[in-house]
Amino acid sequence: MHDQERRTQAQEGHDLASRGANAPEHRSTQSQPAVASASSRLHRSEGGAGRGADALRDLDALIEKGSLLHRLGKTEEAIAHFDAARRIAPDHELVLTNLAVTLADSGERHEAVVAFRKILQLNPENEYVRHQLRRLISIIVPFWHARMLNDTPRNDAFERAIQAAVAREGRHARILDIGAGSGLLSMMAARAGAANIVACERVPIIAEAAERIVALNGLDRAIRVISKASNDLAVGKDLEGPADILPTASVSRTIPINILMADGFRCCIRFRSPFRSSRARSST
Repeated sequence: MHDQERRTQAQEGHDLASRGANAPEHRSTQSQPAVASASSRLHRSEGGAGRGADALRDLDALIEKGSLLHRLGKTEEAIAHFDAARRIAPDHELVLTNLAVTLADSGERHEAVVAFRKILQLNPENEYVRHQLRRLISIIVPFWHARMLNDTPRNDAFERAIQAAVAREGRHARILDIGAGSGLLSMMAARAGAANIVACERVPIIAEAAERIVALNGLDRAIRVISKASNDLAVGKDLEGPADILPTASVSRTIPINILMADGFRCCIRFRSPFRSSRARSST
């Protein structure tokens, strides 16, 4: 990743937290009015008449204290207070928004995505939340993913190597795609005739996208997407057995190749540069 991209992503992360902290429900100058209006917007199904005045006062206090803790940088304590508020009012937009922004600020990005999505299910017209969700996803998914997917010479070389490996090992060879991303290499293997493919992707939101893409292409019978780090894969549980073919650009000392790969496995292709070089070589 280029230095400029790193700086841009770091700035995006900072902006997400600061924009969330400066929204009306977070600003210290407007915190009290926002909290005061929270009880009036609480639906009966969320507590209202059923829980009584005590529950509403508890909700107000939890939101107020959680917002204060967040402004003080005590994100774990803030999350605990917003979680407690969510137990009182599971579908309250103000509670969920505060929780989502604080989760994002603390680095719990997948949990923040889940909370933001819940708000949009409740209120699809919430443009603030829709904007924050887009910004958060742009941080989780690096910019270079799109460039890599559109690198035609790279992808053509990968497909040739994968086709050769599948032809050599047979359609029932066990294939493990580590760092599967969108599932592109797994789908190339399926298109080459492979029928036993595991796509491993540790970032949950990317794994979700890969599952949808694989299904939309009608290849979900051949490809199984696992949202897990490769170091956490277990033969006999996640994999039927050690893999025979590894179509990946992620080979490094951190991947437990001796555990996950069969003897004499074939690494389809290796690149000096994922963007600049279209030259590749097969390795065994």
